Amino acid sequence: MKKSKLDLKRYALKDNFSIPNLISLFRLLLVPFIMWSYFVGKPYLAVVLIVISGISDGVDGYIARRFNQKTELGKVMDPLADKVTQLAVAAILCFVHPSIIPMLACLLAKELVTVFMGLRMMREGLPIIPAKWYGKASTIAFYVGVVAIMLFSPFLGNIGVAILSGIVSLLLLIATVGYWREFDRLTKEARAAAKSKE
Repeated sequence: MKKSKLDLKRYALKDNFSIPNLISLFRLLLVPFIMWSYFVGKPYLAVVLIVISGISDGVDGYIARRFNQKTELGKVMDPLADKVTQLAVAAILCFVHPSIIPMLACLLAKELVTVFMGLRMMREGLPIIPAKWYGKASTIAFYVGVVAIMLFSPFLGNIGVAILSGIVSLLLLIATVGYWREFDRLTKEARAAAKSKE
């Protein structure tokens, strides 16, 4: 299969300046404030900032589609903001609730796998795998779970937190396997198509 070189010039700032990219940058800048809010004992403020980040994620996607402001840099920055936010939130919760460490490990594994697949497909000139229902379901479950833990951990107790994080971990693993199977299918199809042209 013929491989295409990764052209970094496509990601130059001068060619990728757009409102959606600024919103993605804003979401990245929110991350330290989310972490600070939780560490200083203001979980409600942390949750508000997480909600703002989530809403802005939807807004930047809408603007990109509605006003044709999709850029190569945006295709990287938007998922990067998602990954950094999720990993940061899971990491800070681990300091207070060690039982969440397996959930962080599952999330980290999922993100590493998706990054590997994305880079591999870009290098081979294949289209990036779009978000699937199982990926969206795991993301929703993650945010519902961490918000519940942030706000209601005194009521949930250690067992409740462990059960909730366990459910989220399972959904993250299912999403990881689902994306890997899709990646494997697409790469095999591409190799088969390349061989048929030889």
